[in-house]
Amino acid sequence: CSVCAVTEGDALGHRFDSYVCSVCGSASPDILAVYTADELVTALEKGGDIVLMADIPAGNYIESDAFFVTKDTVLDLNGHSISSEYGYIFLVTNNATLTICGDGVLDLDNNGNYGTSVSIVSGSTLMLFGGTLEGTLEVGGHCVMTGGKVMEMTDFYAESVTISGGELTSLLGFTDRNLAITGGTFGFDPSQFVPNGPYKIVCNSNEAY
Repeated sequence: CSVCAVTEGDALGHRFDSYVCSVCGSASPDILAVYTADELVTALEKGGDIVLMADIPAGNYIESDAFFVTKDTVLDLNGHSISSEYGYIFLVTNNATLTICGDGVLDLDNNGNYGTSVSIVSGSTLMLFGGTLEGTLEVGGHCVMTGGKVMEMTDFYAESVTISGGELTSLLGFTDRNLAITGGTFGFDPSQFVPNGPYKIVCNSNEAY
């Protein structure tokens, strides 16, 4: 198209819906649109705003084959999933910040084996605003969680974790030294991590707080 002059008359411009022009099918030029694992690797090397445009099927991401985040990156899952059967999906290193937003799933079907959806190395940061993280979220740096769902969060010498929203089912290894909770829904009693102040724990059922 010539900026969507697909009918007679003057070009009216693209009409984007979920980052795709509803007239010509082009992806928005303001984002890095990713459809495949190879495209995701290339986009992560650049950093910036990345939008997942299709599901990325299972691969055996075992550290060297994981998706490395070495530059500040915003990843919009955009209703799609990234799957793995074993190992790691994302490794956040090099003091980078990975921000995850939008609906979608990091789908880790590990068949009983150890598996990590996101691993945050010392000095690096995860900002979690949305999405569902299956498997383990391994924190060795910083994590800020305001939304999304996490099946299990593990302390791997974490530097700091703050949780003000979202859902967390299981927590392993943390103390109030490196974790503060001011909001959210939990599958465990988070009392010891709640700072003094205008916060209270509400028990919704035998297993949810």
